[in-house]
Amino acid sequence: MSQLNRPGGLTALAVINFIYAAINCLSIIILAISLISINAADETLTQITAQNQHTSNSFKDDIITNTYAALTSSIIIAPLLIISGIGYLKLKKTLGYKIGNLYALLSITSSSILIYYTPMGFTILDMISFIYPLTTLLLINTTFKEDLIK
Repeated sequence: MSQLNRPGGLTALAVINFIYAAINCLSIIILAISLISINAADETLTQITAQNQHTSNSFKDDIITNTYAALTSSIIIAPLLIISGIGYLKLKKTLGYKIGNLYALLSITSSSILIYYTPMGFTILDMISFIYPLTTLLLINTTFKEDLIK
């Protein structure tokens, strides 16, 4: 299939990848700023820990660990989204199919780990972080598998 005959759904998948990559890049900036500001908020976190009987003494450490984990995840996933998006547009097997699968599996894994260790529990953003990678896996392994052949 030539690039002129690229399926519209595959093009849409590439565009969504680029949008998610941009969101991940923004989250990298926000998480980095958060890590810097955590040190400034040390007194407030200590007060919250002292007031809440159910909060462990390592509340600050948990926040820092979760923030580093989310930052690492975003740093890994953002380039994979961009590379696989380019692969979808160019109908490449390695860049589109293989990197797309790698992105989806890593995204689902990192989301699962972050949800498990985050005290907020399961949110709408967590649902999105599962649905899109699952959709990607489904589409590139069934509908668009024959299109990603170069």
